[in-house]
Amino acid sequence: MSISVMILTKNNSSSLTDTIDSVIDIADSIIVVDTGSEDDSPVIASKKGAEVFFFNWNDNFSDARNFALKHIHTEWVLVLDSDEILTKFDMDVFQSISSNPRVGGINLKIANNLSNDNNNSEIRTHRYTRLFRNCDKFRFEGRIHEQIKHSIEAAGFETVESDFCINHYGYSKKSISRYERNIRLLKSDLLDSPYDDYKKFHLAETYFVDGNYEEAELIYKKIQYSDELSTSQSEMVQLRLAQTALRNDDLERVEELTKSASNDEQNEALRLYVRGTAFLLRQNYPDALICFETCLRIASPSISRKDLESALSLTKRISK
Repeated sequence: MSISVMILTKNNSSSLTDTIDSVIDIADSIIVVDTGSEDDSPVIASKKGAEVFFFNWNDNFSDARNFALKHIHTEWVLVLDSDEILTKFDMDVFQSISSNPRVGGINLKIANNLSNDNNNSEIRTHRYTRLFRNCDKFRFEGRIHEQIKHSIEAAGFETVESDFCINHYGYSKKSISRYERNIRLLKSDLLDSPYDDYKKFHLAETYFVDGNYEEAELIYKKIQYSDELSTSQSEMVQLRLAQTALRNDDLERVEELTKSASNDEQNEALRLYVRGTAFLLRQNYPDALICFETCLRIASPSISRKDLESALSLTKRISK
C-alpha cells in the first residue's frame, strides 16, 4: 500500500528537517502545506524532496488539512505536524492492517513532550487517527484538535489501534501566540457547538496547562459527569479538579476526588502523585509513602521522576 505523508507547517524551519527525515524511508510522497511561513520552511521542504503547496490561513486546521488532501494521490495518508517525528512504524504490520478492506483508519500513539515550571521533562500520551485511507468521503472536522475519525466511521469503515508512535515537541516550550490562537479557535468552535463536551474538555485543558486554573476549573465542573467523554478524559477531569483543590489546600476534597484507581497508566500515576501529596500535607506519612512508592514503580513519563523522588525522600525523612 502506498503512503503519502501530509505535513502542515508555519515557521518551523528548526524542526521540519527532522520531521521529514523521520518518514522519508516509508513515504511514497511527502506533501507539505505552508500556512504563512516567514522563515525558509518552504525551501527546506522542497530541498528534502517534498511537494510544497501554500494555504491562506483562515483560523481553521481542518480546512488546511482538507486542502492538503486534494493533492494526495496515494492509497493511504499519514498526518504529521512539523514539530513531530515518527518514532515507531512497522511496514509489515501496516501492510497487514491495511489489507483488511473494512479498516479505514489506524490510531497512533502521540507522545507529547512537556516541560513543567522546574524544566523537568514530562511526557503525556494520547491516541489519534493519524493514518487513514485516501477516500473522498473522509474529511477533517473542527477548527482545532481536528479529527477525521468521525467521517471514517460515518462512511462505514473501522478504525483500529496500533503500536505506531509519533513524538510531539510543540508543547516543550511555552508559546503565548500558540496559546492565544488555541483559545480563540476553541472558543469559536464552541460558538458553533455550545453543547460539545469534547471541545469544552480541550478548552479546559488548554487553560489548565497554561496555568489559568480558575477558568479551567469552571469548565471542568460543567463536564465533570459528562457521558460524552472517554473514560480517560472523564478521569482526567476528576484529576484536574483534584489538582485545583490541592492548590487551594482543600485536602479532603483531593482525597475524595482521587479515591478510584485508573486502568490508564498515566492517569493512575497522576492520581497517586496528587493523592500522595495530599496525604503528605495532612501528615499521613504511611499512606503518602504507599502512594509515592507505587507511583515510582509505575514509572510513567507523565510524572517528573525528579519531583516524585524528591517527594518520596521528603516523606521518608520527616516520617522518622
